Amino acid sequence: TPFPSHEQIIEKIELNLQWVRENISQKDSGLLIPNNFQQTAPNHDELRSHTFHHTYDLSQPFLNPQTVAFTNMLNIENKINSNGQVVEKVSP
Repeated sequence: TPFPSHEQIIEKIELNLQWVRENISQKDSGLLIPNNFQQTAPNHDELRSHTFHHTYDLSQPFLNPQTVAFTNMLNIENKINSNGQVVEKVSP
C-alpha cells in the first residue's frame, strides 16, 4: 500500500483534530487526568494465598475500568484485556 500524499495526511490530521476538539477538548473534564484510581486486582495475602488462587485465575488479566472509560471516551473498541476478570471487592 502506498503512503498517502502530503495533502491527504494534512486532511486526515485536520479531521482528527476537529474530532478531538469536539469530543474531548470542549468537555468539562477535557484532557484532565481524573483522580479516580481504582485497584483492579486483589493484593497478595500470604495468609489467604490458598483461597486466593482458587478465587481468581491468575493466568488471566484483570479488567481495568480506567481503560474501559478511556476507550469509551474515544468511541473505540477496548481490545486491551476486554475479557479480563472483574474483582468485585478488593480488601486491603
